[in-house]
Amino acid sequence: MPLEFRCEDVGAVCGEAIKADTPEELVAKIAEHAEHEHGVPELSQTLVDYAKTVVRET
Repeated sequence: MPLEFRCEDVGAVCGEAIKADTPEELVAKIAEHAEHEHGVPELSQTLVDYAKTVVRET
């Protein structure tokens, strides 16, 4: 089942919805988006763990 992460669910003012088939792929896509759109050069493990709490199955 595909997974979805929305930046707004972690308090960011961003309408992006990131989708992937696996948790690993989703984290990689979130990291890429965070760097290019939000200027976050690297996600800490704390940020990854927090992001995982709001991932939805679609």
